[in-house]
Amino acid sequence: MEKLDSLVTRTETKRLPSVPVFYKPLLDKYRDTLWPMVILPSPYKEVEHAKPEAEAILRCMEQLIAEKNSDSAANSCVVYDPAAKVFGPVVRSEPAKTLGHCVMNMTQKYKAESEDDCYNLKGLYVIVKKEPCVMCAMALVHARVERLYFCIEREKDGGILEHELYSKSPPLNHKYHVFRIAKK
Repeated sequence: MEKLDSLVTRTETKRLPSVPVFYKPLLDKYRDTLWPMVILPSPYKEVEHAKPEAEAILRCMEQLIAEKNSDSAANSCVVYDPAAKVFGPVVRSEPAKTLGHCVMNMTQKYKAESEDDCYNLKGLYVIVKKEPCVMCAMALVHARVERLYFCIEREKDGGILEHELYSKSPPLNHKYHVFRIAKK
């Protein structure tokens, strides 16, 4: 029996914090009473906009809004590379196609043009005239965009304001910053 007792491990019950520990005061509060932990880097960082970059994004949005289109439901988007300070071509939605949303068309375009058949847009910004739908909001998560800018809110089935998929869903493996640009 002594041999068996030496093989059995003793367990200790510890409480877990009810909220993620993102900053030092919480860590100090729970360090000795709860499960051992470290400070996680905050996923919520302040985003700075350099003035020339912000002005370029606003001009781009104004051009998207000014675009004349026979279909009022049509949407369009542009990809911006902040490192190269270059805007990609305007990608439009194709209302006749079921999945012809501009964001879906844009990810397919980047996939077709990439050398490794990938639609990874890591570090890039997407500027969309109208709020993306739920499907397109999730496509932006999978494409790993850094920021999304949009101007016009969808009246129904919006994937950003209505569902807040970009920042409120804990199981998502990527999140992006979202900015709504006020219409002049």
